[in-house]
Amino acid sequence: MDILVLAFPLYIDALPSHLFKMLITLEDYMKKQRKKEIYVYAILNCGFYEGNQTHTAIEILKNWCSRSELCFGQAIGHGAGEMLNFIENVPLGYGPQKNLGKAIESLADHINLQNTGDTMLFSPNFPKFAWRFMGTHFFWNVSAKKNGLKKREIFNRL
Repeated sequence: MDILVLAFPLYIDALPSHLFKMLITLEDYMKKQRKKEIYVYAILNCGFYEGNQTHTAIEILKNWCSRSELCFGQAIGHGAGEMLNFIENVPLGYGPQKNLGKAIESLADHINLQNTGDTMLFSPNFPKFAWRFMGTHFFWNVSAKKNGLKKREIFNRL
């Protein structure tokens, strides 16, 4: 292997547990079995509007690369992940996907050249107030209803 590309959702500012377990398993293998430089690239998706929420998970991944003696190539951290399903017909690089398109292009260039690039953390090109309104009325409330919750139950405290 020359390149390892990881794509995963953010889970409480960190890596999902099953990915973390896989990385621990791979750590010794990578140290012992590799015969050449291996570059690691990552695409992170978080539900928060701000893509900079992914910075902690990226630092964890960088530390893992260091321990495993791998080259950290580049990471991109995208905010407002739930929104992607609603804008799937918008081409990358346009409208709310403008930042994502630029980041994917940068990542692809670095992967093809097997070199390193700056971490890119970004939010969608879409106003935060509009994202919050759309998320509340077309995603979160709908998801709650599908799971048998009523609006008032969402706000009840235990």
